[in-house]
Amino acid sequence: MHVSVLLFKDKGVNKPMLKSKTKLFLSMAAVISCMAVVSASQAEEAYKGWIQWHPQTGPNTISTAGTQYYPYQPSPKPACEHGMDAAGNCVGDADGDGVTDGKDKCPGTPAQYAVDAVGCSLDRDGDGVNDAMDRCPDSRKGVKVDARGCELDDDQDGVVNSDDKCPGTSVHVKVDATGCEISKDGDMDGVLNEQDACLDTPKGLPVGKNGCWSVNSIHFNTGSWELDAKALSVLNAAVATMKQHAAIRVEVQGHTDSRADDTFNKKLSLKRAESVIWYMTKQGLARDRFVAAAFGEQKLLNSEKNSDERLVNRRVELHRIP
Repeated sequence: MHVSVLLFKDKGVNKPMLKSKTKLFLSMAAVISCMAVVSASQAEEAYKGWIQWHPQTGPNTISTAGTQYYPYQPSPKPACEHGMDAAGNCVGDADGDGVTDGKDKCPGTPAQYAVDAVGCSLDRDGDGVNDAMDRCPDSRKGVKVDARGCELDDDQDGVVNSDDKCPGTSVHVKVDATGCEISKDGDMDGVLNEQDACLDTPKGLPVGKNGCWSVNSIHFNTGSWELDAKALSVLNAAVATMKQHAAIRVEVQGHTDSRADDTFNKKLSLKRAESVIWYMTKQGLARDRFVAAAFGEQKLLNSEKNSDERLVNRRVELHRIP
């Protein structure tokens, strides 16, 4: 309601009458505008002319012209963002997910997660674990997951079940990307990695106890270092292998049986080793790929009970240098 109290002066009006009318109007204004801070008498004394009262939402103000007085009237209560309850109180949404607290079955849902009608985060991958708790939010459809929403790894080898081609691998066993145990014999030469001095032996090459390529079956007649036809056949195969695998270097070990003295046998075993090296270099291999070693009778393979056993000891062996 707007109430205007108009005060005016007129030379043609009797002053006592004007004064009584003015007092009447001021009394009425004082009753209607009871919220005003400035009294009617103060306003009349201050402005001596037009004075106007009407409700305002801001603080008490007076016009710059000095002819109007605007008393303060409180603003209406602002509307609640999420509505009001029956008692007239604003309804809250503590976690800011858009679902009011009274309906929110999952209070505290992080704001970055989309929620359903009851305020619980969605489960995008359908694994039964809501996104807010899901540490693996992109699990494959249909796989079994743990409480974190991550696919199970029953044998605990680091490869999840759906990728594991070797389920049931023993705990602590090293496995590859398919969940299968990494071979303990990496180069598949029959010697376990722990004992293998040559872990990169080419497939198919015969190896010794240390896992390195070796060649035997090169034997000699008594007191001789001459290569017979059988020895040459073995050496030709060895030459072909070394040509195919240029990184291979070998130690050529010469041996004898136990007859004759140590000095003679040592010299004889060296001649046998050098005879083999000479032949292999003649087939096109570089001399620096060979090292000669003379053992004489130091490494007998048997007790030499007969001539056949002595023949086995009269030999040259090729051993790859690790």
